Amino acid sequence: MFRLGLAVLEQLIKFKGADWVGMVFGLISTYLLAKGKRVGFVVGVVGGLGWVTFGILTGSIAGILANICFIGFNCHGYFCWKKKQEQAKAEPGKGKSDSDVVMEKTA
Repeated sequence: MFRLGLAVLEQLIKFKGADWVGMVFGLISTYLLAKGKRVGFVVGVVGGLGWVTFGILTGSIAGILANICFIGFNCHGYFCWKKKQEQAKAEPGKGKSDSDVVMEKTA
């Protein structure tokens, strides 16, 4: 039993926990975005940073570059979401996507 515990602990810290940070924050980000929460983008950046760190520790250039792109997409999404919300407040009906309009009609 003790050996199993050590094996699990070893896996948790093998890459300084960067892979676990990436996985947990990535999943939370996806959940929050699916719920329509803007903070999901911020959580996604944290997850991406975890994966970039993992890529550095493992020497994966593709992993590093892919996750830098994902971090950029999350930043872009965060700021575009803010801009859309500001437009919607200034001009009701503007800044809404087709799916927002459909959701309002069905509600």
